[in-house]
Order: sequence, then structure tokens, then C-alpha cells
Amino acid sequence: MSGSTTKVLIVGPQEVGKTVLSNFLADPMSDPVHGEYRQTKGARIVELSTCHLWDVSGNKDYADCWPAIGRNADGVILVFNPDNEGQEHELVEWYQRFVKGENLNNQQCIIFANQSSHMKGRPREPDLPEVLMPVQLVTTNTQESPRVLSEAFEAFMKKVRSAKRADRDRVEDGILGA
Repeated sequence: MSGSTTKVLIVGPQEVGKTVLSNFLADPMSDPVHGEYRQTKGARIVELSTCHLWDVSGNKDYADCWPAIGRNADGVILVFNPDNEGQEHELVEWYQRFVKGENLNNQQCIIFANQSSHMKGRPREPDLPEVLMPVQLVTTNTQESPRVLSEAFEAFMKKVRSAKRADRDRVEDGILGA
């Protein structure tokens, strides 16, 4: 992957729809529902026109791989299912590992409260831990509100690219002694 490619991780607990979201973002016209759950093995890279989206397994058996997966990340999408009470508190571990661990700022992170496609109606209101309060929270559902997801992702990518440019400019200024 070249240095100019934007690397975005999509992380969170198991079975919250990270792969469905990744597939939708890669091809919004595809059918996001794929029947039976299939666990992602380690990580899978989805090439989008705006970035390489790293769909990271939520299985902690792959935790030894996470430092390598997280290296040089430009942005992080945290995903949880708001219908699974208390799951938002698991996000703190993911946030610490992939956002703070990679020295990213809160503008380089977004939280998707991803309601399962088979669930209807409004999901329960998430109770985010205080450390996650500064991070933008978007309720997503690829079946009921695909436009919300697409627009939130595009706005997030603008912030990520802006932060990446600012980091590059800081490095160049440091080299030039500015």
C-alpha cells in the first residue's frame, strides 16, 4: 500500500455488522444481507475509491495481529450493535487500542451504532462511556437508512484526509525547519 493511500480500520465486537457495513460502503447497490454469520479471519482489506477499508475481526483470538493491522492507520470506525445492551462499553477497549494506540485524534474516529438489518424500529439510545463522548456517533442501518450511512462516511473521510494532510505538513515543516 502506498503512503498516499488512506487506511481506515473498521473495528468492534464480534457480530455487529462490520463486514456488512464494509460491503455496503464498497458497493451501496449490493444486497447487504448475506444470511448466516461468517466470522472474518484476522482482517480483510476492501478497496474503495476513497480509501482502503480494513475490516478487522472482532474475535480476540486475533489480538496478537492487531498491532500490525493498526500500524499507519489514518482513521478508525468503531462499530457496535445498540440492541445489545452494554456493548458500547466494549468500545472503550477498541478505542484505546486503535485510536489512542495509533495516536489518532477524535476527528479521525467515528462510531456507528449499527442496528441489524433484521431489526425494525428505532434502536435503544446508546449510553456511551465518557471517554467516547467527543467522538461522533451515527446510528446506521443499511436497509432503512443507507443514505445516512453514506453521507456520514463521506463526511468522516473528509476529516480523515484533512488530518492526514495536516500530519504530512507537520512532518515536512519539521524536515525543512519551518
